[in-house]
Amino acid sequence: MANRPHETSIRARTPVRLRQAGSALFSQITGTFTPLREVLSKAFIRRSGDFWNRLSRAKALLQHEPLSSVLDPLPTKVLSKNNTFADAIKSLKDSPLGLIVVDETQKLWGTLDCNDLHQIVARVAAIPAEKRENISQHPLSEFLRVTAERGA
Repeated sequence: MANRPHETSIRARTPVRLRQAGSALFSQITGTFTPLREVLSKAFIRRSGDFWNRLSRAKALLQHEPLSSVLDPLPTKVLSKNNTFADAIKSLKDSPLGLIVVDETQKLWGTLDCNDLHQIVARVAAIPAEKRENISQHPLSEFLRVTAERGA
């Protein structure tokens, strides 16, 4: 794991390394590792039910609070999957939360943030210099995987 900023903060009793796994890998692991599957099943059952019954004091505090006060705003800049990679880099500089990428019908096609940019640069760096064309003018659709594929 790189020394990137994280979106979530968790305290552990001992040093811990976390790794994000896609749904296919997660299903494979839990399917073959029975104790993990049982622990997760019990946790889901224990946490199911009415969320607010367990947090009645929090509900009283938050029920009149607007969502905008507790959630980060959506990225304001929207790009098309046909925008160039150069356009995306310029837009990402002005939108630190990331960008929403839409298709021709203005439906969500994907997202782009600094982590995606680092992955793209790493893939481009692996291409031999003589085979690299003017990469900055290629459309985002050549660099990003669509949202539905990201968990895989």
